[in-house]
Amino acid sequence: MSNIGKVVVSDSAPLGKDDPRRTIYLAFDKNCDFQTAEEATIIVPKLATVLGNHWHNFKELFVIVKGGATFYLEDIDDRMRTERIVLAPFQRIMIPPRVAHAFTISEGSIILAYLEKPFEPPIPFFLTELSF
Repeated sequence: MSNIGKVVVSDSAPLGKDDPRRTIYLAFDKNCDFQTAEEATIIVPKLATVLGNHWHNFKELFVIVKGGATFYLEDIDDRMRTERIVLAPFQRIMIPPRVAHAFTISEGSIILAYLEKPFEPPIPFFLTELSF
């Protein structure tokens, strides 16, 4: 099975708790095949740009908080590609190991990124035909 088939896209981060004071969403849970993160980052672009264009030997989870992003994925082993995956606030995507990923992101967006392992220099892999 291609690693592309292991990509998990969630329409909405699941609701953790809700009461008159606040709503709590779960950034990750068992349904997105991502259980623990050794590193978490917050991505805040200063301008519309393309990020990524690399792959890792570990899982990575992105959660859109504000704005949006368009992801492009390719399995580095069998070269299978996805169509573009457009994500809006509270949607998330889990990218398995050995899947190259790049994404366009607009200015003002906020994305949480969770890494299964501590950050290591990514392996470059340039996906073409990226557009805003």
